[in-house]
Amino acid sequence: MGEGSFKFNVAGVAKEGRVGCGGVLYYASGTIRGLFSGSIIGTNATLAVILAIKNALELFATTSWAGIETLVVEIDSLVVLNWMENSLYRPWSYWYVFMETDSLIKQIGKVNFVHSEKPCGGMAAWLAKDGVSKSEFFKARAGEFYSFEDFKVKFVYMGW
Repeated sequence: MGEGSFKFNVAGVAKEGRVGCGGVLYYASGTIRGLFSGSIIGTNATLAVILAIKNALELFATTSWAGIETLVVEIDSLVVLNWMENSLYRPWSYWYVFMETDSLIKQIGKVNFVHSEKPCGGMAAWLAKDGVSKSEFFKARAGEFYSFEDFKVKFVYMGW
């Protein structure tokens, strides 16, 4: 997995006037430790990727790993990657989202952004595409007090 014990793959899509985002949190061993999917208010896929990053950071910030472990966020947009790494290039129209992401990054501590070698693929992209059609936003994470088996049961129970 490279640097960090956790990796969050995120994706955002725009389809037929609707926008969705999705993400999958992996532990170094490759096990899934969290995910999210849903439709969001937005107008384009670029904003969807930024909001996917925000949701990933929010989910990770609720774990006991925040502030201890390094989080690597993998995205497929070079434009958004540049904005995350260089705040001077961020568009003013998205300032409110970047203020939130910057605050979450400070809260988490160790966050690195990398470009995905598999653009628009994988489970994160599928969750983003599926999220476009959902009326509710879904987030789940494996907590410290229940096993991954319990997490899978809850995941299946939610209809995913």
